[in-house]
Amino acid sequence: MSQYEFFSLGLMSGSSLDGLDICYSKITNTKGSYQYEIIIGETIPYPNELLNNLRKSRLLSGLDLGLLDIAVGDFFGNSCQSFIQRNNITDLDFIASHGHTVFHFPDQRFTLQIGNGQAIAYSSKFKVINNLRLKDVIYYGSGAPIVPIGDLLFFEEFKYCLNMGGIMNISEKHSNGSIISYDIGVCNQVLNYYAEKLGFPYDASGKLASSGSFISDLFNQLNALSYYDQKPPKSLDNGYTDRVLKLIDNFISINKQIKYVDILSTISHHIAFQISKVTLPDIPILSTGGGTFNSFIIDLLQIKYNRNIVVPDPKLINYKESLIMSLMGVLFLKSQNNVLASVTGAKNDTCCGVQYLP
Repeated sequence: MSQYEFFSLGLMSGSSLDGLDICYSKITNTKGSYQYEIIIGETIPYPNELLNNLRKSRLLSGLDLGLLDIAVGDFFGNSCQSFIQRNNITDLDFIASHGHTVFHFPDQRFTLQIGNGQAIAYSSKFKVINNLRLKDVIYYGSGAPIVPIGDLLFFEEFKYCLNMGGIMNISEKHSNGSIISYDIGVCNQVLNYYAEKLGFPYDASGKLASSGSFISDLFNQLNALSYYDQKPPKSLDNGYTDRVLKLIDNFISINKQIKYVDILSTISHHIAFQISKVTLPDIPILSTGGGTFNSFIIDLLQIKYNRNIVVPDPKLINYKESLIMSLMGVLFLKSQNNVLASVTGAKNDTCCGVQYLP
């Protein structure tokens, strides 16, 4: 007999801006051990106007950003309500929302995820838990990554848990039971940017990259970025991607004969190389996030770098992060720590979250 169980919706809006991930799950605690079941998941695309506003959110005035916060909250809440009705969901205890990150400057003790919690609660008619990073940042943590609590409680059999999203991050467990985690570098944000230059929303299975040629000079410039010399804990703001794109675009402007498929090939090699630098050969690596579907990068990791990449069920690939938002919500409701100081460098573990009632 379980000690307790929660049915919830976990919401995730990633840096790749491919839509709102909604994961309906059951999380059970039995004698202190957590288990999960992903019942159903769906990605809801952003309406064009909202998508355009999210893309330029870092440039908005304070007033316009505040209004966007409400608009995103309404979209999240209405999307949840439609999802609930469409899937005939009758058991639901709460909604846990990551929000959409606009700014992330932990060195200045500041992070901002929009998607107003009260607006979500109003539109969905359910209890909402959000603001899952700020307390850690106030306690002098990096506020990211926050999914390692799920890697620790749900996937203890894996030493490495890799997430290949807009930005890629990794968790690494040590033999003493501790865990560290950090952002490795850019991933789908940059790949999608150059796939769009070729008329595609993304490089499906890495087919475009596989048709391109490797550019060693660009590869070396990317690997020379100073972020890679920093030691964990460390995390990236979305603005870092702009700096990487500027570097690549400058390279293209000087080498005008370069094709975009060559750029995609080289970025893919760069991504695989950086993953190989922070992992050991042969040890199983659980990979999730959209980049896991990129066969070109997975093949590079497995064949060129001898990395043992474990590709799980597509539901877990797509919805692991939103599932873990639900776990963070469960821990919040149980007044248990859900962000780990060993990961973020904060003064101590924290129980992050703010609760809103409809």
